[in-house]
Amino acid sequence: MVVEKVGSNSMANISGLRGPLWWMQWAKRGWAIAAVGFAVFVFALSVASYYRSSEPESNTANAFHRITTSDLIDLTLLHSAKDRGALCLDGSLPGYHFQKGFGSGAKNWLLFIEGGGWCNTIESCILRKHMHLGSSKHMGRRVHFTGILSPYPDHNPGFFNWNRVRIQYCDGAFIAGHPDNELKNGTELFFRGRLIWEAIMDELSSFGLSKAEQALLSGCSSGGLAALIHCDEFRHLLPKDATVKCLGDASFFLDEKDVLHNPTMRSLFRDVVNLQGLAKSLNKDCVARMEPERCIFPEEMVKNIKTPVFHVQSAYDFWQIQNTLIPKASDPHSHWQKCRLNIYNCNSTQVEILLGFRGSLLKALNEFEKNKGGGMFISSCFIHCQTLMTEIWHSPKSLRIKNKIFGASVHSEHDPIAIDIEKEGVWAKKDWAIAAVGFTVIAFALTLLSNSWRDEPDSEISRPFLPNAAAFDFVDLTLLRNAKDRGALCLDGTAPGYHCRKGFGSGANNWLLHIEGGGWCNSIESCSWRKGTLLGSSNYMDRRVPFSGILSSHPSQNPDTVMAHPSLATGKMSLREDVLQHRTMRSFYNDVAILQVSFDLYYY
Repeated sequence: MVVEKVGSNSMANISGLRGPLWWMQWAKRGWAIAAVGFAVFVFALSVASYYRSSEPESNTANAFHRITTSDLIDLTLLHSAKDRGALCLDGSLPGYHFQKGFGSGAKNWLLFIEGGGWCNTIESCILRKHMHLGSSKHMGRRVHFTGILSPYPDHNPGFFNWNRVRIQYCDGAFIAGHPDNELKNGTELFFRGRLIWEAIMDELSSFGLSKAEQALLSGCSSGGLAALIHCDEFRHLLPKDATVKCLGDASFFLDEKDVLHNPTMRSLFRDVVNLQGLAKSLNKDCVARMEPERCIFPEEMVKNIKTPVFHVQSAYDFWQIQNTLIPKASDPHSHWQKCRLNIYNCNSTQVEILLGFRGSLLKALNEFEKNKGGGMFISSCFIHCQTLMTEIWHSPKSLRIKNKIFGASVHSEHDPIAIDIEKEGVWAKKDWAIAAVGFTVIAFALTLLSNSWRDEPDSEISRPFLPNAAAFDFVDLTLLRNAKDRGALCLDGTAPGYHCRKGFGSGANNWLLHIEGGGWCNSIESCSWRKGTLLGSSNYMDRRVPFSGILSSHPSQNPDTVMAHPSLATGKMSLREDVLQHRTMRSFYNDVAILQVSFDLYYY
């Protein structure tokens, strides 16, 4: 009896300990994944604490250099392009931003091609004519170099003193279109991407590119595709003994069918090829073997590229999830709406499909691993384009794989453009569940970061194709000339502005005002940075914008407000008015309010 009692009590005690000691049953793999999740959670808390801090000059803010006028790089228009016929879609001159190298980087070059989708119809190309994606008339006259283009050694130790060039993208076809395909039907569209590429290369060669010792051709999204298309040609422009490599950021577009099994991406690329004669710029061997549109997909391109290539990609690239896997047309009943906007809102069935999409990427990359001297940095973040984001490129909060910081994977001391194979591990379903909390937290943290640091937080630049141009009205910018006398000025002291379309008919006495978004600045540095963008200066605001959605003048698209006065307020409030607004906000915005109060005292 005693033995039984002791035994019974012992079993009861062990059973009671099973709850507290459940973690002892984890294998090493489980511990490793849990550690990653915990590390991510701590990182997210540190980021969130910064944004909730009421101290305007926090440690995080001090990690960034104060933005000065010298940090803004002027736009250079390619005046020699006119005689060569190298023109943007609207016939204006193409352009680029150039910062000369110095010291040990004086003979090294880094070229970065901007992204911005593509136009696959006459209508979408016409729409781009009224944007910086199709006309230098609307390009920012000065830009801030960040991330891989940063001039600061602590933000960009590998390339800070190289000759750095940011090439504006204005042909809508990967800087590879041919004039032979221009339609002579009064549209006045110029398909001159190929000529633009040649003209820019010739001008940069005259500055020293042709004598480069090391060079990296890079780009984001469609700009990354342009870098891959021109990669081998770029290599042939440089000395034989030069070290030359190419980098595609968020440009590994998959030739995958969407959730309704439609080949959406292949159809889009086919339209671009046919519209702008792109086949002439693609690899001849590839075009001889298959349809030219398939040769745009990196999975096929890398088979023919002889120059070493580096890919920066997310396995859950939000653009590809929203446009390749789940385009709006494939979800007529909005079953995927929450999931496509944020993968952390997906149900178990949808997660399985996302895992399959990720698996397709990793499978495609297996072939790429054979690329001699090439490499990759593949993460699991819900993000698109990373190399221009200083916080991600090279900072204490940068992404790491195998404890190697993002920027360091592209650059190392031993080989200034060394390329290493860095790929995420293949996670099982149970691993996904363990790390789900960690992924959710990091997504939240990155969202907070993007609000203060992205160039145009609410822009549509990253979309690959645009709606029918007829669906828009282009409305001119009106500057508030009387604002100066009242002290109602933008961050840089310029006059604020708005776009206004007069109402008519029954809507003549009705008004609709829409205030644009664009985040906020919560430190001296971030406010100084905004002075060089449309978010802080009317010098950089678009002179014409398309009115769509709630501002549309088309009854079929906007039946309730079509006759009202739709007014798009692009100018920001004066600092004094801004302070009054921010003083009413919750504590989350305390740092913004305190900062604006200090500005208020400084300016007045």
